[in-house]
Formats: sequence, structure tokens, C-alpha cells
Amino acid sequence: ELCWDDATTGDNPSVYVTYIHGSASPYTMNKYAYNSASTLYSSNGFTSSAPADGYSNCFTITAKTGPQFIRVRPTYNDLALHVVPKNGATLPSQGYVITSTGSVNEIKKTIQVIKTKPFLPSEFDFAIFSTGADNPLQN
Repeated sequence: ELCWDDATTGDNPSVYVTYIHGSASPYTMNKYAYNSASTLYSSNGFTSSAPADGYSNCFTITAKTGPQFIRVRPTYNDLALHVVPKNGATLPSQGYVITSTGSVNEIKKTIQVIKTKPFLPSEFDFAIFSTGADNPLQN
């Protein structure tokens, strides 16, 4: 499930999600568009989310074979998105934790950093939002 809370100021955010999956090219894409449960923009054609898991707004994305990535684009406001795995599912690794420990005499210090895996730049969205079936870079 993807979940978020209502905004503390301004309009409640909505989300547009693209889910790319498949084991080899050509990959498959599913699109999801959800409004907050208490949106002012019900005429935009988005589906309404519902409160769940302690959040104001949630919706479910069904896992597909060969998941590649999910791109979430908030509209109307910023949001902190929470991914809530269901039924004992686990998420794939999103990066690496690098831990380094040093000591001098009896003083021990540990530093831990997170290095995320590479992700696609926003320019890639042009290809995602292209809808031509025979020419992938055509709208």
C-alpha cells in the first residue's frame, strides 16, 4: 500500500504513480491516480483513496512479476509517502548501509551512512508519459 497524511497547510495532495514491471524489454507500465479522501479536486478523474493503517489516505498496488520501479508524482501539495508492505511481504533493498567503526584507547566511534541505489532523473518522465504504442517517444 502507498499511504500519506493530509497536508497541515494548503490543499491535500493527490498522487500520480507509474509502476514499471517485467523481466525484459518491452516492460509493462501500470498507472494509478489517487486523490486524498478529502480532496477539493474530485472532478480531476482520479480515484479516491481511503484511510488505512493509521494514515489519512492509502491505496493498494498489486505486485507484478519482475518489478522494476515505482515513480510517485505528488500534485496540489508536497507529501511524505509511506510504503506499507502487506501480508508479510518485504521490499527489495533500496540502498546500502555502510558502517565504519574506529577506536582509540577505550573510546569507540561508529559512523553509519546510507548510499541509495541509483535512480532515474526527472527527465526520464518524458518517456514514461509517452503514450504512442508504435513510437515510444510520441504522445
